[in-house]
Amino acid sequence: MADFGASYGEMEQVASSLSQARDDIQGQLDTLKSQVDTLLGDDFKTQHASGKFGEGYGELTTGLKSAVDG
Repeated sequence: MADFGASYGEMEQVASSLSQARDDIQGQLDTLKSQVDTLLGDDFKTQHASGKFGEGYGELTTGLKSAVDG
């Protein structure tokens, strides 16, 4: 008796959904990074905090993209 009951078509459908979700997440991360960059470039200037925030957000974005890519 088989332990696995998903058809090839079902697996293809889920793979397609996962791929689309990955692309959506990547796009959202790019949009948010752009917004943060704009904030840091125009409105958020401090001696230390703005630079640290930008560095931290950049690291977060890079890490999340790596996680999404697997």
